[in-house]
Amino acid sequence: MIRTENLRKSYQQGETKIPAVDGVSLQIEQGEFIAIVGKSGSGKSTLLHLLGGLDTPTEGSVFYDDVNLSQLKETPSARFRRVHIGFVFQEYHLIPELTVRENIIYPALLAKKKVDEDYLGQLISTLELDDRVTHLPSQLSGGQQQRTAVARAFINQPEVVLCDEPTGNLDSHSGKAVMEMIASLRRQFHQTVVVVTHDMEFAQTADRILTILDGKIVS
Repeated sequence: MIRTENLRKSYQQGETKIPAVDGVSLQIEQGEFIAIVGKSGSGKSTLLHLLGGLDTPTEGSVFYDDVNLSQLKETPSARFRRVHIGFVFQEYHLIPELTVRENIIYPALLAKKKVDEDYLGQLISTLELDDRVTHLPSQLSGGQQQRTAVARAFINQPEVVLCDEPTGNLDSHSGKAVMEMIASLRRQFHQTVVVVTHDMEFAQTADRILTILDGKIVS
């Protein structure tokens, strides 16, 4: 479903080019759960951002089936992401003036999609947010805010959900709950999920673990 060919991303530091992703070629099948692990600065988040079209490669390509995401201009790329890809970040990025329900359905409104109320109800129930739908983000715990962000990532029923350190700002109990809920949603709705994580316990539940070192997949 997702294929990269000789994917590279370099950053200029003075006269020196620093490779963040260095010649990565990989394939991810539909429905797979992939964990990307590695030390800080190894390039794993940069790789995830390239996979999601949030960053442009210096060289190489990212394909979703036959669509070369790397060659789409800004507006078509944003439209493609909105429909086909959900994102969960370490920071929750919730809109403070909107309620939990409004934050969750916001991507559907952007995509001019009718909200599937039954599906929305399933998401809210699975993520244990039933008694929080009218609350503002400031009235939520960190775990509740991240569960809201997870529901938002799934609301358009994307084929792919990309998660960048989704438990990085949570305590161990809340982090484990969020991880279990992401795994449950993936099984329930058959999405392809790619997660960058430092949590090896979470990574061990994946179908495959990709280890990144100096921008290269080493195992």
